[in-house]
Amino acid sequence: MSPRRKRTKEEILTQTGGIRVRLGGREYILPPPVIRKAKLFRQHIAELSSELAKLAQVSSDKPEEFEAGIKTIMFTMPDKVLDLFFEYAGAHLDRETIENTATEAELADAFGEVMKQAFPLSVGLVRGLSKGLGGLT
Repeated sequence: MSPRRKRTKEEILTQTGGIRVRLGGREYILPPPVIRKAKLFRQHIAELSSELAKLAQVSSDKPEEFEAGIKTIMFTMPDKVLDLFFEYAGAHLDRETIENTATEAELADAFGEVMKQAFPLSVGLVRGLSKGLGGLT
């Protein structure tokens, strides 16, 4: 019997629920957050969702409000998503380097992976509903 090979830090992180993301052409592994941090992250996502819901109800009959809502969505929300991503990643990533090398498409993909990790029951529910509806969702 051959001696057991010592697992790398990368192997340990991915086997304990860490997620792989690609930013600025580099791959990173984010460890799963502790319960308290995960709960706080989900609360911040809920707050952002509430803001979006309020903005979606802004009437186009009031041009000033409509313009303010569109500006908020276009200019503020991407920054909030970026902040939320780094809140989740914690000190595991160098924000300045990533902001200078990563694309918004990479961030969107990475944030999608974070959301799957943060809301695993929701992802499973959506998959289950999709199968139940014949894959229509």
